[in-house]
Amino acid sequence: MKNTVIGNTLLNILGKIFNYILQLVLITYLIKTLGVEEYGVFVLAVALIGNSNLLEAGFGLSSTKYIAEYNAKKDIESINKVIATNFIINTFMALFFAFILLLINEFYLGTIFKISPVLLYKAKISIRILIVLSFIEFWVVGFIRVMEGFQNYFYARLMENIKWFFRFILIFILFKFEKGLIPVCWAYLFAGIIELFTIWYISLKLHKEIDMDFRKFDFNILKINFNFSIWIIISKLSSLIMYRLNTIVLGIFVETSYISYYNVASKIYELLKYGISLLSSAIIPVASELKAKNEDDKLRKLFLKSTYYTVVICSPFILFLSFNSSAVIKIWMGEGFEPSFIIASILSFSLLPVLFSSSGAEIFAGIGKIKDLVVYSLVSSIVGFLLMIYMINHYKLLAVAWGSFLASFLVSFGYLKCFLKYFGISFFVFLKELIKPLFLIFFLSLIIFLNRGISFFFFMIPCYFIFSYFVIFHNEDKSLIKSRL
Repeated sequence: MKNTVIGNTLLNILGKIFNYILQLVLITYLIKTLGVEEYGVFVLAVALIGNSNLLEAGFGLSSTKYIAEYNAKKDIESINKVIATNFIINTFMALFFAFILLLINEFYLGTIFKISPVLLYKAKISIRILIVLSFIEFWVVGFIRVMEGFQNYFYARLMENIKWFFRFILIFILFKFEKGLIPVCWAYLFAGIIELFTIWYISLKLHKEIDMDFRKFDFNILKINFNFSIWIIISKLSSLIMYRLNTIVLGIFVETSYISYYNVASKIYELLKYGISLLSSAIIPVASELKAKNEDDKLRKLFLKSTYYTVVICSPFILFLSFNSSAVIKIWMGEGFEPSFIIASILSFSLLPVLFSSSGAEIFAGIGKIKDLVVYSLVSSIVGFLLMIYMINHYKLLAVAWGSFLASFLVSFGYLKCFLKYFGISFFVFLKELIKPLFLIFFLSLIIFLNRGISFFFFMIPCYFIFSYFVIFHNEDKSLIKSRL
C-alpha cells in the first residue's frame, strides 16, 4: 500500500509541477499581451465552460473508483462496461451543456455580464469556440479517469502537460499573425484536439483489454455509478461555489478587469491547492482496493498517515504565501496588481483547515461514503455564497475572498467530524496523533510572520524539511524513503 501511494504521489508531483509552471508562464504572457480587461473576458469565458465539468467530476471519479475495484478482481468485462457507460454519459452531458451555453452566449451574454460593448462580439466568438472545446474536454477527462483507475498516473499527468505545452506553443504561433482573445481560444481548441487523439491512442496501446465497445453500455452500471456520483456532484458544490462561481459572480457585478485581479490571486490559491491535491489524489484507487478487501484497519491508518504528512509537507507553503503574497505577485506580475494582494493572502489562509480534511475526503470518495459529507458541503457553500452576494456591491474582490474563507473553514471542520466518527477516532486521539505537526504550524506561523521575505523562506524551507525528516517523520516511513532513493 505504501509503495503504491508514494509512487503515485511522486508521479503526480512531477507531472503537476511542470503543468503549473506552464500555466503561470502562459497567464503572465496573456495578461501582459491582452491587458487586464480583455484577459478578464477570457477568464470569464473559460469559467463558463469549465463549470459544465461539474457533473463529469462525479461520473469521472466513479469511473476511477470502479475501474480500480474491477481491476483488483481482474474483471475485464465489467471494466469495459464501466468505460462504455461513462463515455456515453459524458457525451450526452457535453451536448446538453453545449446547448445551454450556446443559448446564454447568443441571447443573454451582454445582459447578464458586465462585458464592455467593445469586447462583447469577441466574447461571443470566443465562447462559441470554447463550447466545442468543452465537448472534447469531456472525452479527454474520461480517458484520464481510466488511466487513474488503472493507476497509470505517469500518462494521466503527461496528458495534462501535453495540453498546456501545445496551448502555449499554439498561442505563440497564432500571435505572430494576430494578437487577441479569439486566437487564444483557437489555440485552446487545437491543443484539446491534439490531447484527445494522443490519450486515446496511449490508453488503447497500454490496455489492449479496453475495447471501447459502446454497445456494452449497461443500465446496472449506470445505476451504480449514478448512486455513487450524485453524492460526488453535490459535494463538489462547495468547490464550485467557493472557487469557480466566484469568477462568474464577479462578471455579473463588476467590470472584467476585476476578474483579472482575482485570477492572479486565485492562482496563488490554486498553486497551494495543487500541492494538497497532489498528496491526496493518489488515495482514491488505493482506498477502493482496501475497502474491496475489507481491510478497515489499513483504511484507518491510511487516513491518519495521509493527514499527518499532508499537514507536515504543505503547511509551510500555505503560511508563507498567506504572509508574503504581495511580494510573490510583485515579482511574478510586476506593478499594477495591488488589488490581488489581500485576496491572495485570504484565499491562501483559507486552505489551512483543508489540510486536515483533504485526505479523508479522497478516502470517502474511494470507499463510496461521499454522501455522508453532502450536508456539510451544502451548508458551507450556501453560507459562503450568501456572504459573498451580501458584500459584493460594496467590497467587490474582498467579498469573494471572505465568502470562500468562511465556506472553507465550515466544510473542513464538518468533514473532519464525519471522518473521526466513521473511523472511530476520538478528537483527543486525533490531536495526539497530530501533535507534532500542530506545534510545527504554531511555531512556523510565528517565524514566518516575524521574518517576512522570500529570501528568508528559501533559507528556512530546506532546514524545515531536514528537521521534519529526522524529528517529525515516523521511523518506518524514513526507512521506506531511504529504500526508494
